[in-house]
Amino acid sequence: MKRIVFTTFLMFTFCFAAFAQKLEEKNEAISPAGLKTKIKGFNGKTFHLADSKAKCTVVLLWASWSNPGSLAFKDFGKINAEFNKNGIKIFGLSVDEKKRDQKRAKYFARKLKIKFDSGFADRDLLRSFELTSIPTIWLLSPNGEILNKIIGYNRVTTIVELKKQLNEEFSTNLKIPVTKNKKSSELIISGKY
Repeated sequence: MKRIVFTTFLMFTFCFAAFAQKLEEKNEAISPAGLKTKIKGFNGKTFHLADSKAKCTVVLLWASWSNPGSLAFKDFGKINAEFNKNGIKIFGLSVDEKKRDQKRAKYFARKLKIKFDSGFADRDLLRSFELTSIPTIWLLSPNGEILNKIIGYNRVTTIVELKKQLNEEFSTNLKIPVTKNKKSSELIISGKY
């Protein structure tokens, strides 16, 4: 029995090591075609991720039917001004495909008075991002190199992790206020939209 457990452990360890090595060898970047894909904005205009002249681009892939995704979209609305001040561009891309969900996403953005570029990601763009979960946050260099990928969203830890990486890699001075919700004692991102 011990031999079986030990053999299984060794096989798992070698498989994981080979997988991790493949990930390290892969110099990941969003394809130039993905960066130049036309994105239909909520306002009817089209834009491209390649339009960003920022020192860093943050792409939030979210959906109106996803509570964590909607929270992320809302919180990014609050921190957008701080990011812009530091040369960081935010794009909020909804993966909603159904008409009613798209209407809900547009309404949500209008209600929150979102000031960053927002639109709908088509299937080609989603393929270039290899999307596996909603929400997902991508941190991209100016040439489309993937600096970080954050799957899921926690109202504080995700923003704190993002802030820390941006401050270290790009010498930014992001100041994102985090306060305690009086009703639930939950930590939240404070600020105006």
